[in-house]
Amino acid sequence: IDPDAIRPGRDLETDAELRIRRVETIGNAATGTVDGLQAKLSTIKGVVKVIVFNNPTSATLDKIPAHTIEVVIQPGLSVGQSPEYLDLCRVIAKTIWENLSGGIGTYTEIDQNGRPLLGEVLDHRDSQGGLQRIYWSLAKPLPIFVTVNLRAKKDKFKGSEKSVKQAVIDFGESIKQGEGIFAPYIISRLAETFSGIMSASVMIGTGSSPSAQSLEIERREVPIFKVENITANLDLI
Repeated sequence: IDPDAIRPGRDLETDAELRIRRVETIGNAATGTVDGLQAKLSTIKGVVKVIVFNNPTSATLDKIPAHTIEVVIQPGLSVGQSPEYLDLCRVIAKTIWENLSGGIGTYTEIDQNGRPLLGEVLDHRDSQGGLQRIYWSLAKPLPIFVTVNLRAKKDKFKGSEKSVKQAVIDFGESIKQGEGIFAPYIISRLAETFSGIMSASVMIGTGSSPSAQSLEIERREVPIFKVENITANLDLI
């Protein structure tokens, strides 16, 4: 298979990508705006992706209270109590507070004991010495299941089921929060990685019997690829 021949075509830049690039290039200079906050958070080391949801109305929308934002972050560090992760949380809280418009609150869904269901809460000390409670959400992990069927020339194909699965996992690590998954891109990655492939098919899904060629990922979700959720069927001839 020629990787260039099967790589899906696309526009040079989609409207969505243009909007994101605009946020990242000019939003960094803005203070007190959703775009500005998203741009600032995106520059933090340890933040892979961030999306800010804004409710400027006087009513609750999508669980977000009135005049409140929900920051949803995909961290690049394991969530927990490590010094590195706690430092990242402090930087995130400080950045949210310093770029938050007056009178705007922060939100994440909490349980009956006031603890975040899938998020963080931190008390940030402001310049006046007061404590400001800052909430943000973490992107929800979404397990992805993949079935790969490869037919390849025995004398040219140097891979194995294990290495094919690893190639799929490596591809998955490039997919960020809220980004779609497309089977042709996985096939293209496999063709770039292994020589001797004659034909290939890939099915993806969120259950143990994947059957789709593409998956739309919600903006609050991050796709997770694990070796136990990948099936690689090799036919060497």
